[in-house]
Amino acid sequence: MTSENKQYRKTWLEESVLMSLILPPFGLAALFYAAKVTPLSIGGNKEASEFYARKAKRYVKIGFFTFISLITLALFLLAITYLWLKIVMPTS
Repeated sequence: MTSENKQYRKTWLEESVLMSLILPPFGLAALFYAAKVTPLSIGGNKEASEFYARKAKRYVKIGFFTFISLITLALFLLAITYLWLKIVMPTS
C-alpha cells in the first residue's frame, strides 16, 4: 500500500477573504474563483483548477495594488491640504 501525498494548487482563498473585507468588489470576485479551485482539483480537473486559481490570484493582486494606490492618494491629498492650509491660509 503506497500513500499518495497529493499537492494541490494554491487556492488564494485566505487572501481573497481578507481582500473582501478591504475592497469588496475585488475580494468577492477573487473569492468566487478561489472557491472553485479545491473541488476541481479533487475532481481531477487540473486545467480548470489552475485557470480559476490564476483568476483568483489576478483579482487579489489587482485589489491589493488598488488599495495601496488609494492609500497613497489619500495621504498625498492630506499632505497637500495640510500645506495649503499652512501656506495659503495662515492663521493670524
